[in-house]
Amino acid sequence: MDQVRISNTTRSADWIATEYNNQNSPLFFVSQLNAEPVLQTIEGSTITFNSGDSPKNITSTIDVSDGDDVNLESAEISISNNFALTEDELLFTDQLGITGSYASGTGVLTLTGTTTSANYETAIRSITYRNADTSPTENTRTISITVSDGTDDSNTLTRNINVVKVNNDPVLSNIESSSLFFFSGSSAKQVSNTIEISDIDDTNMESASLQITG
Repeated sequence: MDQVRISNTTRSADWIATEYNNQNSPLFFVSQLNAEPVLQTIEGSTITFNSGDSPKNITSTIDVSDGDDVNLESAEISISNNFALTEDELLFTDQLGITGSYASGTGVLTLTGTTTSANYETAIRSITYRNADTSPTENTRTISITVSDGTDDSNTLTRNINVVKVNNDPVLSNIESSSLFFFSGSSAKQVSNTIEISDIDDTNMESASLQITG
């Protein structure tokens, strides 16, 4: 009966050719293939970000795993659709042996550090989106997430963020606190000469009204 031998040792092409020629039956070699990391269970809902909102987490449910590797090496989180250069930000605080670097010109946040899949899962869940512009571009941004075990990249998961411009009310401030006295027969007096008017998302006003009460 022919003998079948299995080896998982790396061999050169010359060695294989020589060994094959010296056998009565073929020699089989088994190479271990790397299993890619897997991302799953990200929310299907769209995040709504209104102008003036505090930063919002991009996901709180994503699951990160790798069937044949305890550790991951890196992750890339990007604003892959409708990125607004002067508005959009991805925020991350270094943690669990993972360091973040955000490229503001491209909207790409890169995480690096050799640590467990569970730590990368925690790190990704901590990432937030911020748009500090008071009059943001109203487009739906797409956040794309990928991790790597140093050999292969995972699948890519995405989540949408709908950015909505909300009108901010004009603000009056700095009016005098002292009472204004007017005596009959006196000349007209200014109601205020210190009042300030501001509107963080509009340079123009449309109207104003003053009313005597009490």
